[in-house]
Amino acid sequence: MTIVGRSFVPLLMAVMVAGSSAGLALAGEAKAATSGVAVESPGQGELKGFVATPQTEAGGNRAFLLAPNSSWFLSTSPGASGARLIDINSGITLRFLTSPGLRIAALSISPDSKTVFARDDDGHVVAWNAATGRPAASELQPDLHEIARLSLSYESNDPENRAPPELLSRYHLQSHFPELKQSNEIMLNPTQEYAIVGYVGDADWKTFQVWDLKKERTAVFFRLANDACGGAPSAFDYDGKHLVFGNSGGGCDPNHIDFTVFEISYSRPDTEPRTAKATQSLGIKCSFPPDSGEVASQDFAISPSGNLMMRGGGMPGSPEWAAWDLRNGKQFASIRPDGYGIVSDDDSTIVVLHDLQPDDPSPSQLMTVRRRGKKATFEIPRSMQAQNWRPVILSPNGQWIASMVGGKVAVWSSDDGKILKEYDVGDRGRITDILRLSNTGDPLLINEDEGTAFVKGTWQPVRSVENGLIVPLTPYFHAECGVIFCDRVVADLGVVERKSLQGPLHADVRQNLSADGRFMIVRLDYTASGASRGTNITDIVDGHVVMHLDEFPIQFLSDGAHIIARDADFGSFVKYEIATGKRVWTAIPNWRRNGFHMILPDGHVRYTPPRADDLRLVRGFDIRPFDAAAAKQFVAPSDR
Repeated sequence: MTIVGRSFVPLLMAVMVAGSSAGLALAGEAKAATSGVAVESPGQGELKGFVATPQTEAGGNRAFLLAPNSSWFLSTSPGASGARLIDINSGITLRFLTSPGLRIAALSISPDSKTVFARDDDGHVVAWNAATGRPAASELQPDLHEIARLSLSYESNDPENRAPPELLSRYHLQSHFPELKQSNEIMLNPTQEYAIVGYVGDADWKTFQVWDLKKERTAVFFRLANDACGGAPSAFDYDGKHLVFGNSGGGCDPNHIDFTVFEISYSRPDTEPRTAKATQSLGIKCSFPPDSGEVASQDFAISPSGNLMMRGGGMPGSPEWAAWDLRNGKQFASIRPDGYGIVSDDDSTIVVLHDLQPDDPSPSQLMTVRRRGKKATFEIPRSMQAQNWRPVILSPNGQWIASMVGGKVAVWSSDDGKILKEYDVGDRGRITDILRLSNTGDPLLINEDEGTAFVKGTWQPVRSVENGLIVPLTPYFHAECGVIFCDRVVADLGVVERKSLQGPLHADVRQNLSADGRFMIVRLDYTASGASRGTNITDIVDGHVVMHLDEFPIQFLSDGAHIIARDADFGSFVKYEIATGKRVWTAIPNWRRNGFHMILPDGHVRYTPPRADDLRLVRGFDIRPFDAAAAKQFVAPSDR
């Protein structure tokens, strides 16, 4: 884009290098996910009342809103579950403002900068005290600013993204910017007083102008250095004193800018045209440090036991699969090269199937097994080598590995890779993937059409009623007969027939059951605007809702007593006790992606040593470093 406005104000400007990864982070008076209760402070003496606040970022920013007092601003995205409140002088996240079920559609800040308002996509308005993050009265009718359509295209094939004709005509944008093309973007700030319209000059200059829509003239120019991470603006706000700018590469691009702050000063404020100077005051890091770009595309997960945070599953050729112990913060395993990784229920065994490239010297498909601290790499059984593998499964004790390709199942040792048994399970009817591999190496599959189970090397009848659901019998399973299911245990085959008491069963019910058989995940319908209404954890005995969660996806842990909920807006994992609904911890991958931070309900923290770069102490608008003195009061002891 090469768009130049017809009028402008001369600008003396510092060259700017833009800043960090985008997103929403668990911070400040942190979210106790479903209740919204603020985290307590374990600080004593001078640190009393301070909260250990992670600065880790997650998803991209699509809206900023500056406070009237210009001392802080909000950062969020349409449909997000909350907004970060960020100090404008330091860039530190002071707290995260959220409410159960919230999906933000509009924002507002009171004229005295003491209260923040948000409206969700169903019209409900919530409010918070800006100094504490706690709920505030929302009886006032704030001037809410829509954030859903701040990024527009001049002429888009998608009506939702197309710039409205009335916007173009009201502010005469086509006459001021005659070179507008279909691909050109028009960015609005939430109050719709200002716009950023394309580039100024050559796109490689990365120079932009903030256009005053009401006065129809340039308010300020700003420029990004050529080595700035990210691309064109996708969100900004401007108050005449500051310009807050951010963008998001989106998709697989990790180099999206979190935010950059420019201070605006004027050499002749009382005359026109005023000469403005923009100086970058914040924003010096990309989403990943230069030395950790190799893990930028990798994802995080929690192991079946809930004891390990795992990083892997990156683009083919990524260098490392890694895991950290959530009980003490230390690295648990490092396996190279990267690949699809699985962990046994008892954490004794890790298997990584390597994503080798076509030009790799070895044509074989390899796997590395780390078992009880020892690592070995060997070839996947030839019968299981295929361009697209079916899921690989581990026995709970980690001794055996199994996979299925076509109608063939193989079981092999995790110690040396030697085949234990191979089976031909046939291709009649709808046959499931391997549902369980016993500690003796016996695979379990179900033929959904025939109601039979493949156990001990043969197909055997199980189903006794038309709608019976066959599930594995785990060590934690407790037979129940309630309002949803009535159980028939077939102990000699290691399965349970769950007889439905409410009609035909949905295909994914099996994977939504807890290991003890007591609870079931029920995903709720969507709102009229397309936002999810969340998820219920339901007791199958009497049908009552044990927990309601806004986060998704949800993972039952292998003990049957806990769940992990992933919150994409926070980039975090939250562990809950099902019976009480209490939060056990919140774990967040750190900014360098080489470990995590954990927040406990009592305000204590745990992190991967030796650094705590992502933590700050926050009390209201007072900020202190997380130093050695803070660590003595705030760091939780190891769980073992």
